[in-house]
Amino acid sequence: MARKIAIKRLTASDLTFFTHHFRTLNAGNQKSINLNAEVFVDALFPGLSAYTPGTEANLPITLRIHGPGLSDEYSLRRKIIKNASYKNWRLNGELIYDPDSEPTRFHDLQPGDLAILEFVGDERAPHTVRMSLLARANRHDQPLHTAINRLLEGRSRHSMVAISTMALEEAVTNSSADVAHPLYGFALEEALEDAALGGIGGARRLRGIRSAAAVTAADLREARESAERIGALGEELLDRYFEELALRGEIEEYSWESQRNAISPFDFVVKANGVEERIDAKSTNGQFDRPVHISMNELETICDPSVVYRIYRLYELTGSSFRMRKSVDLRSAMQGVHNLLGQLPRGVKVDGIAVDPKGLEFEDAIAFAVDDRED
Repeated sequence: MARKIAIKRLTASDLTFFTHHFRTLNAGNQKSINLNAEVFVDALFPGLSAYTPGTEANLPITLRIHGPGLSDEYSLRRKIIKNASYKNWRLNGELIYDPDSEPTRFHDLQPGDLAILEFVGDERAPHTVRMSLLARANRHDQPLHTAINRLLEGRSRHSMVAISTMALEEAVTNSSADVAHPLYGFALEEALEDAALGGIGGARRLRGIRSAAAVTAADLREARESAERIGALGEELLDRYFEELALRGEIEEYSWESQRNAISPFDFVVKANGVEERIDAKSTNGQFDRPVHISMNELETICDPSVVYRIYRLYELTGSSFRMRKSVDLRSAMQGVHNLLGQLPRGVKVDGIAVDPKGLEFEDAIAFAVDDRED
């Protein structure tokens, strides 16, 4: 599923979602950010059109706020609602206070400032919203504010527009913004992760952007280290998941093989109903359809006809939750790839491949809370 991104030009009423502006602006009692139906529903989540005028909806979400300026992520629980009397939907819930560590964080925001919104979820509805705030009064935001505003030229009648990942990438990297700005990582997150893991697709996207010289060795190192941390966390979470299954008697036994042997071509061995399966955890903090990287060592093991081999795809990993889908047995699907690579000229070998997970068969998604480990 492609990233669902929109630009929202904030109105005075939208700013009443923030406690400081609710108290200081004479802008009514909305206390929420309006999500225009022609974008939020028609362009991004058409399945929500089932909520016709006169019906109500309440979608709990995790709201992850970046900015204004160089401020770190601020994560909250909020909701997206539609009341019977609303034409549009609203990002709602209790007011957003300034964090204790940044008592004036949201004060610079003014009507006309921008929110870059990424809606994370399935085709039906979002469960997470990432919001990057750009305040033209903040010196770190000014170049980006100008660049993103250009994407809205000719659409002045609309306060919210959907944009593509590529359009956002180009606007951010062609600006003169400090590469330390969180929107830089937000825009290039997927490409950086793929390139850091050796993916040609991510590297090509970075090279294709005019100011890709701004992608430093430190950027790639940080992306690689982040991917490694997420991979380790994914294994820990999967270990906890199998531990729960064993306690409930749903599997007979399991072992965490990669912890015992760092070069193991799979992470876990699970025995259920007398059948042994090899399991590899593939984790990302992004969405499900980011490329899955499979080493040649893993590919050769997948094609061992004697043992079932599955990928467990953990994705949208945050500090408090994640989602997971497990593949069907991959032996048959990957045998043709293995055979093809076996036909390379003598002396030519590949270290691994990148696979679009949409090309593999997976079971339905399961959502988890990290702390309580409940399904």
